[in-house]
Amino acid sequence: ERLVHRAIEVLAVVGVTDHVLAMLDGRDEQMTPHHRVLGEEDHSDVVPPHDLVLVARCTPRPRRANFPAPVDPGRRRRTAVPTMTSTVFALVPAHNEAESIGAVIEALLAQDRPLDRIIVVSDNSTDRTYEIACSYRDRGVTAVETCGNRHRKAGALNQAWSMFGQDADLLITLDADTILPPNAVGDWEQEFLADPSLAGSSSKITMPGSRFLVRLQRFEFAIWTDTSLRRGWTSVLAGTACCIRSDVLRTITKCQAMNDGREGPWSYDSQVEDFELTYRIREAGYHCHVSPTVRAYTDAMDTVHSLWRQRMK
Repeated sequence: ERLVHRAIEVLAVVGVTDHVLAMLDGRDEQMTPHHRVLGEEDHSDVVPPHDLVLVARCTPRPRRANFPAPVDPGRRRRTAVPTMTSTVFALVPAHNEAESIGAVIEALLAQDRPLDRIIVVSDNSTDRTYEIACSYRDRGVTAVETCGNRHRKAGALNQAWSMFGQDADLLITLDADTILPPNAVGDWEQEFLADPSLAGSSSKITMPGSRFLVRLQRFEFAIWTDTSLRRGWTSVLAGTACCIRSDVLRTITKCQAMNDGREGPWSYDSQVEDFELTYRIREAGYHCHVSPTVRAYTDAMDTVHSLWRQRMK
């Protein structure tokens, strides 16, 4: 009980908004279509303090006057959107994802703005991942297998990018257990058309589920989302689901090939290839942000052991 009261005090000190506290208290009625199906609330905008470990159900407190509302960097940019279009490809690296790959492909095929190409890369899979992906070929999905890849996800992405990705204007990379809502591709395209300086846009990651460990991870990602939206830029284009300009990827590959001999945009020397790539993009002077409208629904780490391994990376 004392810990709960202490958590409430901490939330008040950091200036947590009424909206956030309502979410923590389970009173937020705003739910996405995906969550309505799952029966889950949308907690992706929760903003807990960085050092808060205990998640407490608490009573709303007044917002501090000097705690500004989140800035929507994309809303201003989309006031006058060009009418031109882009070529948009999706790359989906998959290792033993037979249980989820079908749903991921279906979500990509159901986009309001159809993708110009969907490429599923089965990386050393021993289950039916490749077979399931191949069953969508008559609907325009390209399914390939990696050849001699020893570099896991980064190697699969580089092989697919070298074969297909350079033909696109925009490249979406998506984990094989992640669902994009129907507005994702169209909203991403409009963001890039409206802002020529934008090199990469990350999704707002949501993890459905009500278990304590899942809620902790969801709140942690909410910190990152809210912070990125407030300041207007992000230090990482989440490999879970993001969209990047292909010409920027070509530039990074060309520059870094002279330094580390990489075969493509994604480095083999880093355990967190998405963070390393974003670092290189921003180092080259490009702008990256979190999309204010594109969400991605993905699985959380379901055990303490798996979560610990992920964080040790």
